[in-house]
Amino acid sequence: MCSAVYTVQGQAADQGGRHLVATTDIPAGQLVIREDPVFIGPRRTAGRVCMVCCQGELLVSCHRCGLLLCQQCSSAPPSCSLHTRECSLLSQVSPLALHECESVHSLVCVARLLLTEGWDQLEGQVDCRAGTQAWEVIENCVVPVLMKIKGVDGRPVFTKERIHLAAGVIDTNAFELKAHNKNKKCNSSTQATLRCLYTQAARLNNSCVPNCTKEFSGDSLEIYTSQPVVAGTQLTICYTGLLQPSCVRQQIFRQSKHFQCGCQRCKDPTECGTYLSSILCPVCGGLVSPDMCQSCGHVCTAELQSSVTQLAEEMARSLLVGSDCVQLREGLLDLRAVLSCNHHILTRVKQVFIQHAGQCRPCRSHPSYLACSVEMLQLINKLQPGHTLARLDETILNRVAGSKAKQIGLSKIRRKQK
Repeated sequence: MCSAVYTVQGQAADQGGRHLVATTDIPAGQLVIREDPVFIGPRRTAGRVCMVCCQGELLVSCHRCGLLLCQQCSSAPPSCSLHTRECSLLSQVSPLALHECESVHSLVCVARLLLTEGWDQLEGQVDCRAGTQAWEVIENCVVPVLMKIKGVDGRPVFTKERIHLAAGVIDTNAFELKAHNKNKKCNSSTQATLRCLYTQAARLNNSCVPNCTKEFSGDSLEIYTSQPVVAGTQLTICYTGLLQPSCVRQQIFRQSKHFQCGCQRCKDPTECGTYLSSILCPVCGGLVSPDMCQSCGHVCTAELQSSVTQLAEEMARSLLVGSDCVQLREGLLDLRAVLSCNHHILTRVKQVFIQHAGQCRPCRSHPSYLACSVEMLQLINKLQPGHTLARLDETILNRVAGSKAKQIGLSKIRRKQK
């Protein structure tokens, strides 16, 4: 943890809560936080998985509490297992009650965090959550089970208020980590999504044009500056996918984080000139924002824009399900005819095409591949200046590298970011 370059400011009751502020000028690319998680748990919608590593193969029931564990985690020494402390408490609850719990993953996560130290000062948005679907799940499915657990004095170990606080802290502050689990016996690997809590990184506020980026090393989280940060400036990350449009990001912020983002990108209908949600004018092909063509002034109604977007979404959905090379390339052309170059739907298909081209030599040699790769580089560099290489899948960079990279000045981009 590199705490010398930042300090925690603000109060929980303030707008923006407690947050991290640079105490000195920080150059781009500097590590500002390296942190191990205080909590690791499964996602709410993880399905039938091991409650420790979240992979879904070769599962057995814990002989004490009945929760599902993989064979490797079930045979781990008690001193090395995340499951040990919660198991001793959950064994007071009948295995049937745990299996019948509709939200067993939430139950395990809350119990695990309650047995952990160092998270109490994080914001749980308890008042904002009251009455929401997430709150109802905890109130009706998790509280009744955990309240059955008694201490040596015969009283409940956890109060209802603290259970709700723990659930709120997880939902508000947890990061999702995609972990790869290797199975040596069958020489295969599976990917699991874990929820991890980092007490320092949890203080980072959101900006949809952030000055920091996050990377994982194992289950450790590393936060780097993506551009120079002046002393006194908040350190920020983007809580959602950088390429999601404002309407999607704001919905996620409201539902899971309980705030409305007011950053420069969210206030700008063009999203910093990227036009992630703009269609093309049916008259001249210019960009439409918000309801008028920026080139010819033709007015495009909300109904027309919604209709075009829906048709494009349906087209993209069909392309993403088993399309061959020709269908993908032709689909990209069809989408380019009605959507802005950076439209989030078109961008999603570009990403799929780029990944496909990595395994397909004819597509990799096709002009569409270079065009898509360059456009993705330019888009991400506009939304998070100075850190294109870290944000974009390095396989894309490797494929654009070499002689083709020279055509677009990628080597120059690399030099600027070092």
